[in-house]
Amino acid sequence: MLWFKRNDQDAKIEAGAVFQRQAEEKNLVETASVLKVKADPFGIPHVHYNIVYKRPYEIIADGPRVLALESFRKRYRDRIPA
Repeated sequence: MLWFKRNDQDAKIEAGAVFQRQAEEKNLVETASVLKVKADPFGIPHVHYNIVYKRPYEIIADGPRVLALESFRKRYRDRIPA
């Protein structure tokens, strides 16, 4: 059972959702694909995701990774079509 409050913004961060952000390095785009959102034993929701780094000359895939929901929301603000 999950013990955290969900709001409309949380509902957008769900399995299958894809988010993108322009990294500080101008030619680097990060794309995060959400695998699941699950609370840890303390009830804190975490996002499990895979990530792809894209530059004009290379693509690097990595994951799975985990971030607290709030940290994920701050880092990846732009949802894109899956």
